[in-house]
Amino acid sequence: TDDSVIALGHCTQRRAEFVMRLYHELNFAFFVYDPTCLLGICFRMVSLTIEIGSTEISATAFANYGIELIARGYSIGSRLGTLALKLAENSKYISYVIAAVKQYNSWVVEPLHAIAESHLLGFYAGKKIGDEFSSSLNYCLQIITCFLCGKDLTQLNDTFNDYIMQLLESRKKWFLPQSSIFYRLVVELIEGPNFSPHDHNPNIPSELAIVAFAATAKHHELDLLIDGSKLMRSFLFRLDMSKCADVLDRVVNATCQLRFTTITAVFFEGLISFAMARQTAENNEWIIKGEIALSYMKRWESTKWNFENKIKLLEAEKMHCLGYFDLASKLYVDAVESSKRHKFVHELAMCLELQGLFFQGRNMAEEALTSLRRSVRCYRNWGADAVAERVELYIRHHFGH
Repeated sequence: TDDSVIALGHCTQRRAEFVMRLYHELNFAFFVYDPTCLLGICFRMVSLTIEIGSTEISATAFANYGIELIARGYSIGSRLGTLALKLAENSKYISYVIAAVKQYNSWVVEPLHAIAESHLLGFYAGKKIGDEFSSSLNYCLQIITCFLCGKDLTQLNDTFNDYIMQLLESRKKWFLPQSSIFYRLVVELIEGPNFSPHDHNPNIPSELAIVAFAATAKHHELDLLIDGSKLMRSFLFRLDMSKCADVLDRVVNATCQLRFTTITAVFFEGLISFAMARQTAENNEWIIKGEIALSYMKRWESTKWNFENKIKLLEAEKMHCLGYFDLASKLYVDAVESSKRHKFVHELAMCLELQGLFFQGRNMAEEALTSLRRSVRCYRNWGADAVAERVELYIRHHFGH
């Protein structure tokens, strides 16, 4: 039980403590280069803790083992994450454990907005104990999570810029590629898809440089972040969606550690797949792809706060493609209401835009115009002025307004 683990005596064997630290370092290395080895390492660390007693690093073992279980669809992983946080209290690993648990584990049971706040606590905890690496990691994850929550892009633009400038000035570029990927997305959503922070400050890595770094380092997670940002950009700006990145094959049948950024990439690939199904002759292939994304998202449907609106929207798009228009109409309404209820303003904008396109296809011009105008207001509220302008241009072209 959790209580029995917490009550374990402290390990007095120096050799065992050394082995635990060695496994911890290996965990970092394999996380980047070969994530398939992580389960065995984490399991061994947990087993050692139970056999020889608790060490300061035991909390990281339970945190990482819980993450591996979540990646394999076992919800008990979230319980191990909670246990890890208890074990880490008042230890020098508290900031690291908060970063790991909240980013890879807690989204299964906790609202995304609360996770962003927890990362801020992890940032301050790291500052307090002098753990600069984990403190900076928490701050980076806090900004990224705020982006995924649909927080105001104007504020995030300033926050990302300040954080990246701080990294460059301190020459501690731990999370420069990750933060630069999302900073570029924020700038593009505000200014347009041809804008890049690298153009204004060459010290900020370009997307090409980050892609090259990820390929050279064989950094699997960074690859997913890059392709996830491309999917989001392609969908929101309606770029050439037929050639967008493919993350489904790498995620659905894999057992990689899951961040909400990865789930979001699957969500956007599902939306793109159903959109392409309505635009191309090979619609069956695209529908199957969209159904795979939807089925994957449904693994987490018990966490209504984070997933209900996304699942409803994918289901609406699927029914739209299959010609079940009455059911699709109801699901669009459900997706809109769920997005409002769970405070995802950016996804509310997407739901309203797709609902408007659905109404337009059913020759319901008044309803279509109403939904599309509401979509523009939501994109503006999010701060995505460039996306709002794209929808406004569509309205003028198709409705003469």
